Amino acid sequence: MPGPAPSRARSTREEDEDDEVEHAGRQGAGSRSGFSLHLGHLALVVGVANVVLLIAFFKPGASFRMGMFGLGLVAAFGAWRTARDFDWSPLARAVVAVLAAVPMVGMAVCLGLLFKAVRERG
Repeated sequence: MPGPAPSRARSTREEDEDDEVEHAGRQGAGSRSGFSLHLGHLALVVGVANVVLLIAFFKPGASFRMGMFGLGLVAAFGAWRTARDFDWSPLARAVVAVLAAVPMVGMAVCLGLLFKAVRERG
């Protein structure tokens, strides 16, 4: 014997949720067709310009070290956020973020991630 028929309110609610999921999927697919900038890409640009920003805005000594630390954190965030777009594992994202925080190595890592992002999205 079949079980009780689902109520109309329940089936309507499930259909509405399915429509919302489909609509969200279409929006996601549409946004991937062109290059969309996000905060991670902008943080990578800061990581690429790290040395220039350090020389331009920070004095030698403690201020320079704090600036290096702050800009390294920004670059690490950019690498972490952008690597998420590539569906990398958390371990790979962490390694790239740590490398991006190192001043001279970070410039190369950030530049490489920016080129990869432009190639995959553009």
